[in-house]
Amino acid sequence: GTFKDGARPQLRVQNGATGTDYGVYSFPALFHSPAYYQHSDFDGDGISEVTLFGRLKRNNKIQAKIVSGADSEYKMSA
Repeated sequence: GTFKDGARPQLRVQNGATGTDYGVYSFPALFHSPAYYQHSDFDGDGISEVTLFGRLKRNNKIQAKIVSGADSEYKMSA
């Protein structure tokens, strides 16, 4: 991923052939060493989900944020 304003982690998913954006996944700068992962389909839409994983800066606890693979605005609840 790339980093946006204020070191926010951001993942841009694009079509490799056309360069068309499929989605942009970004979160506030909450984590030490954030990493994005692709997971199996959690919400039943047939598309793999995207997860941001890292240790929280405020208390060093591990946390994962799961986002719909079909809609980068739909962040799933814990």
